[in-house]
Amino acid sequence: MQKREFRIKGSRLLKYQGGGGRAEIPAGVTEIESGAFTRCRTLTAIELPEGVTKIGAYAFRSCTSLTRVSLPESLTEIADGAFRNCSALTDITLPEGLTVLGRKAFLGCAGLTRIHIPGSLTEIQPYAFRCCTGLKDLTFSEGLTALRVNCFSYCGSLTELVFPKSLKKIAPNVFWNSENLTSITIPGNLEEIGGWSFTPTHKLTIHAPAGSVIEPWAKAYHIHFEKMKE
Repeated sequence: MQKREFRIKGSRLLKYQGGGGRAEIPAGVTEIESGAFTRCRTLTAIELPEGVTKIGAYAFRSCTSLTRVSLPESLTEIADGAFRNCSALTDITLPEGLTVLGRKAFLGCAGLTRIHIPGSLTEIQPYAFRCCTGLKDLTFSEGLTALRVNCFSYCGSLTELVFPKSLKKIAPNVFWNSENLTSITIPGNLEEIGGWSFTPTHKLTIHAPAGSVIEPWAKAYHIHFEKMKE
């Protein structure tokens, strides 16, 4: 991949000017500017070199043929809407060391099937994974403290969730309309849960310690509750 396919200023990649397919960003780039690849509908794969620390807002928005993204371990921030509506994206590994995942970062990525949240990421921002309808495998590391409003709403392929002991807050509507959930395990350290965080269905069971904040919440929403040991 030739550098002329990218418009670069210093260490910032300002704009992709290539013809699509697979793109390999040159070494020395540390930041992908906002909108750099927006609506590049022929881009199929992108490889970011070590040294990149930030992907700007809407950088890859609506790259609808993008199936694979390789993120470096140096990455610390994925800004708002960075991969919004990348509907063909099937798999992406969030690196350990990622500390910021913005609002709507992966909203509408219907092809995503697996996501692991690294321990460096303490909060999932609103709408981050909303409408990721193909997401089946969602796992969390210890370190996560808060799930913000609607961050996993309309993820209808999810069936089971196990939350880390570090989780303190689940905001309203976090998993709203993720109606195929059957089993949720929540440790007793949870301090706050908002309204309609999970869609009540007859097949859903919440597993949590007796006396935890989730027990009266489950009763109020007529969700089956099973006591578990700490």
